Amino acid sequence: MAVVESEARRALCAEIESPTAKLVYLSLAEQGRASVTELQERLGEPRITLFGVLDSLVDCGVVEVDRGSGDCVYAAA
Repeated sequence: MAVVESEARRALCAEIESPTAKLVYLSLAEQGRASVTELQERLGEPRITLFGVLDSLVDCGVVEVDRGSGDCVYAAA
């Protein structure tokens, strides 16, 4: 099962063109759900960059967002 998941993840990452978007997606996929603040701490990317990247990933359907708890929490779909 892990092999199939890894192959699917590689194929999905090949479709994501931006290096920053790939980094964000892989962080969510490997390290789990995170807020923008947590992603900023993990990756060292500016918040403004992360917001734009996350919006694009959500629009593409590869990342889900939970807006229920005050802070938005993002997870790989």
